[in-house]
Amino acid sequence: MEPVHRKPLDDAAAPHGVPLTVPATLVAGKNVTIISLSILNPGRNPPRKAITLFTLKLFHTMKNLIFSTLTLLFVSLFSFNATAQTSKEEASLLKMWDEVWQAYETGNEAKMWSFYTENACEIYPDGSSICGAKAIKEGYEMFKTMMEGTPTWSMTKPTITFLGSEVALLIADVTADIKLKGGQQIGGKSKFATVVHKVKGQWLIAFDSQTPVIPMPDAGK
Repeated sequence: MEPVHRKPLDDAAAPHGVPLTVPATLVAGKNVTIISLSILNPGRNPPRKAITLFTLKLFHTMKNLIFSTLTLLFVSLFSFNATAQTSKEEASLLKMWDEVWQAYETGNEAKMWSFYTENACEIYPDGSSICGAKAIKEGYEMFKTMMEGTPTWSMTKPTITFLGSEVALLIADVTADIKLKGGQQIGGKSKFATVVHKVKGQWLIAFDSQTPVIPMPDAGK
């Protein structure tokens, strides 16, 4: 503490060993704190006399600095925890994504359907749509009777966008090669979008759609 104002002490008023009173703290102004200190001298009238005034600079500045530092620390910890939580959820989503496709490729349909919510909906490349896990399964079984051989799929790692703490959107580029009976070839490049919802701690598919990639016409032609 650096004194910026001092009132001279009368030697007779403050002999050596005279006890000092407890400093009284007065706040004068927004950023200034004044401490008043006095001595007790029974032999004089008046027996109590103020001897020093200190104005303490930076008291409020330091208080504000400490508050700001604590606030920044809290925000940093919150941000760190939120980032860690997001990374954890992303890893969980990617694990779910891989397990769904592995179940499909290995023919483990029971496991594949276990990742769908009961009221899930799908939109297909031809624009048709189905809602309800039971109806989706029935449509898939019918489509299998139309296929010839085993279709092949390749896809990119999906991008993940959280729409809330329990809802996320996954988008991936997919290339499919599907041959139908009679020799018709379908598939090609498409955007695969999946909306997942966390139910009792598990990410489940609530919606998916497959949009064919169709080049836009050249505006200059």
